[in-house]
Amino acid sequence: MDENSVYFQVNNTSDFFILNDRIEINWFEILIYPTGIFLFLFLSTGNLLATIPVTILVAFIYTLFRYFSWFFYTEFIINKTDGSVNLIKKRLNTTYSTTPIDKVFEFNKIIFIKHERSGKDKYLLTYQTYKTFEIMVIKSMKHKDFIENELKCIFEKQID
Repeated sequence: MDENSVYFQVNNTSDFFILNDRIEINWFEILIYPTGIFLFLFLSTGNLLATIPVTILVAFIYTLFRYFSWFFYTEFIINKTDGSVNLIKKRLNTTYSTTPIDKVFEFNKIIFIKHERSGKDKYLLTYQTYKTFEIMVIKSMKHKDFIENELKCIFEKQID
């Protein structure tokens, strides 16, 4: 997958802050990855009969992955008027699970846990109450800083 692909959206209105992890379907990626795999396998093995089924299988599995990551997603919602924090799980824009996290948003309960995988730093966004709620994995320091600044702004406006 493309390292720079959009894997989260921030919607900051006057009443709500919404952070969701819905990955949009990118048809270019769905077409380009199997094509690249086809070319690599065909040029390395020279066997067309083995390359075509593997390419079709990869295309099918990758398309399913992208579809289900678009179909099922999570929203982290902060209500700016009453300060409540909720984690909503959705299936194709329909809510199937709502978890109240906290009655009042507090920025000091936001924790970014650093993980290093494959030589790259990733961050796990969590909200700590009596229980730790894992919100999403953030892939870069730039995105972590962006989300952190947005959440700080909400908290500062809430104090005022």
